[in-house]
Amino acid sequence: ASELPSLESKQQEVQASLSEAQAHASQLEIEVQRDQTRCEAEKELLGQSPEEQKMILEAQGKKLRSRAEMLEAQIGQVQVEAEERLTNNIRLKEETDELQAQTQDAHLQMQIAQEERDNMREAMENLWHEKSLVDEELNNQMQGYIYLTERFTRQQDEVNEIEMLVEQRRQQVAAIQKNGFEM
Repeated sequence: ASELPSLESKQQEVQASLSEAQAHASQLEIEVQRDQTRCEAEKELLGQSPEEQKMILEAQGKKLRSRAEMLEAQIGQVQVEAEERLTNNIRLKEETDELQAQTQDAHLQMQIAQEERDNMREAMENLWHEKSLVDEELNNQMQGYIYLTERFTRQQDEVNEIEMLVEQRRQQVAAIQKNGFEM
């Protein structure tokens, strides 16, 4: 397990060396191809008269100019494509930045909405608690009024009974006085 980082490091070194060797091989292949083309041109010119050599060289020059023009056109096209890709990458980066800003704004708005919701819940709980206290106080006052009404009714009944008793006693006193004086 301790050899794994060492092996990974060596693997990366080998891959880097391989990439470098492949690049060097490609460079050598291009040089060999160029030398082969030059050798073929020299062989073609050997044994030719100066006028024929001139015509061959002009034909090769024309061929090379044609190839150079074609390559320049391809390079131009590649440059246009590269500029388009660069422009497209810049546009995509701007869109990404804008979308990230919108996402952050949406998260912020969501956090604000959640905080407001939590505050509303807390306020509702407080209101329900206050309402239950008010309901309890109202119930206690109603019980007190009921008790007072019942007590008042009992006392009123007692007063009525006493008044009736007083009236009876008056009538008795009046009857006694009337009977006592007539006798």
